[in-house]
This record gives sequence, C-alpha cells and structure tokens, in this order.
Amino acid sequence: MNKYKKTFYASLITLGCILFAFGFLCLIRLSPFVSEGWSRTISRVEEIVSSTIFGWLPISGFELFIICMIVYVLIWLILLIRHLHRFKLRGSSKYWLNFGIVISLVITVYMGTAGMEYNRYPVDIPQHTELVSNPLVYKDIGNYFQNDYNNISKNMKYDESGMLIMPYSHDELINIMNDEYKRLESDYFSSYTPKTKRMYIFGWLYREFQITGVAFGPTGEPNMNPLITPGEYAFTMAHEIAHTKGVIKEEDANLVAAYICLTSENEYLRYSGYVYTIYSLSYLVACTNVKEYYETYQKSFSKECVNDSIARSNYWKQHDMLGKFSEFINNIYLFLQGDKGTISYEDNIDVKEDGGKYYVQSYSRYQALYLWIYFDLLGL
Repeated sequence: MNKYKKTFYASLITLGCILFAFGFLCLIRLSPFVSEGWSRTISRVEEIVSSTIFGWLPISGFELFIICMIVYVLIWLILLIRHLHRFKLRGSSKYWLNFGIVISLVITVYMGTAGMEYNRYPVDIPQHTELVSNPLVYKDIGNYFQNDYNNISKNMKYDESGMLIMPYSHDELINIMNDEYKRLESDYFSSYTPKTKRMYIFGWLYREFQITGVAFGPTGEPNMNPLITPGEYAFTMAHEIAHTKGVIKEEDANLVAAYICLTSENEYLRYSGYVYTIYSLSYLVACTNVKEYYETYQKSFSKECVNDSIARSNYWKQHDMLGKFSEFINNIYLFLQGDKGTISYEDNIDVKEDGGKYYVQSYSRYQALYLWIYFDLLGL
C-alpha cells in the first residue's frame, strides 16, 4: 500500500471515528438524565477551565475562533484550487477529507460542551403557576410593575433621540452582574461566573445580523455585541451568562435573565428586565375584561419609557440588512438541537378569547415570574 493510500485510509478512519462520536453524543442526549448529568459534570468542568483560560485573552475567544476558521477555509480553498488546476480531480479527495475532519471535529466538540445541555430538566427558577381566583388582581399587578418601570425611567439619562444612556461601563456591569448571580443558590447552575467579553472585531456585522450576544461553549465565554442599545445591554449580558452557567435553551436563559434583572435592587437592571418582559403583563391586564383598565394601562407608560422604546426600534430598523437570514439560520440550528426554533425566544402567552372576553389558560414564564415576585417575594 503506497503512502497516499495509507494517508487516505487514515483520514477516512479519523473522520468515521469523529462522526461516530457525534452520533453517540446525539443518541445519549435524548435521555434527560444523561443530559442533566453531563451538564453538571463534563460540560461544567470544561466550561470553567476554558473560560478561565480564555478569560486572560484581551479579545473574545469566540471571535478568535471565527478568524481562525476563516483563515483555515481560505487556505484550504487556495490549496484545493491549486491542486485542481494541476491535477484536476485526481487526488483531491484528501482535501475534502481534511475539510470534513476539521468541520466535524468542531461540531462534535461543540456538541460535547453546549449541545449536550439541550435536554436538561426544567430550569430552577421560582414561578407562581397557580391561576388566581379573581382576575381583577391583574390590574394591581400590572400597575405595580408599570409604576416601578416609570419611576426608574425618570431617574435615567437619555440622549437627544430619547434613547437611554448607559449608566455603567462594561466592566462595572460585569462586577454588578457577578454579584447578582451569586443570588442563585441552586446547584442547577455552575457556581463560576465567567468574564463577559465584547465582540469588537465583528460587532458591526453582528449588528446587521441582529445578533446581540453569543455564548460559545468550547471557550466558555459569554460574548456581547457592544453596538446594541443600552436598554438591552443588562438583560442580554444576564442571558449570555446564563448559557455559560449550564442553561442552554433560549427560553430558559431568558427566564434566568428576567429573574436576575427583575429581582435586582439595581434600578438599571430592573429597567432592562422591563424592556424585555413587561409586555407580557398587558395580556394579564386584558384578562380583567375591564376595557378601561386595559386602555389606562397601555397609556400609562412614562414618556421616557415610550421614547426609549421608539429609539430602540428605530435603531434596529436601520441595522437589519441580514436580520432575516440570521433568523433563518438560527431557526434551523435550534430545531436541529431539539428546541422549538426561534419562537423559543418569545414568551408563550396562553390567553383564550371567548365572546369578546379574555381568559388565562396558563401563565407564560414571564407572567409566572412576575406573579411570584408580586405574591411570594414581595408578599403583596
């Protein structure tokens, strides 16, 4: 057997082993028991070690990985084109095998870290799921949180467009968020909170993709797009940190971020939590079936809250060149991971209309969290 054939078969066996490992991980992940155990042991240790190592880098390890992959693909293309120019298709299989090995290895490593966490048990965040007997209380709940949102908004500063001005630097917010995450006492979450990185190199491109943040399992880093709006910043940071603490599903990470922000004593964190979640309360107020309550609630947001919301909307409308494509790719990725697609980012509002009246069938995650804060945490 000549040297070429030995190399070819060695590469083929290597690719087969990697694909077998990937298939095996996909198979055992179907068991929530295995997924939970893997998340609490192998994934947790890997992410702590990786985030500690990459934490020393002044740039995002995820962006460094993207650069390395771009360089690899370019070199691979150059070598393949040169080979095809000289020898046509003869002997080109080694290049395709090399490419397959690298890509399959990256996917398998990702599966062995973050991917294995997609079938974990429900996230350990308190919620009030029992339906209230008197739906008129929804008015009081909506008003309580709306008043807090309005009062906070009057303490914030805004630019000429009405957009919130960031009250903290990125590093200051990291320290605040690290302290906030210490409140999670459940062992469902990793006790280690990694340093959140800013994605400076490709931030402008992520903005056009409407990507606000990325948590990358192999490096154990939460990453932020520094070009997102200030109102979204704290919630997004909390969301990405949640991923690196073992909460991989988007709806679970959103719930953790909502809990961290809405139960914080820090006004900016609560403001950012309201930015993402307070819309869910309007559905509850509508379920009082008193038209005046709902109309008053909708009209009672402060001008600061309204202007900031309009400014955020206008900002993202100006940067939506690749938003649809990004959503399409992300939707496919989430479906392949066994999730519900990009709809998993949204709160599952379960309200039924009957004869012009609205009834809660079951509380959404945000609603159940708001009710827990109102009834159980605050004791109102």
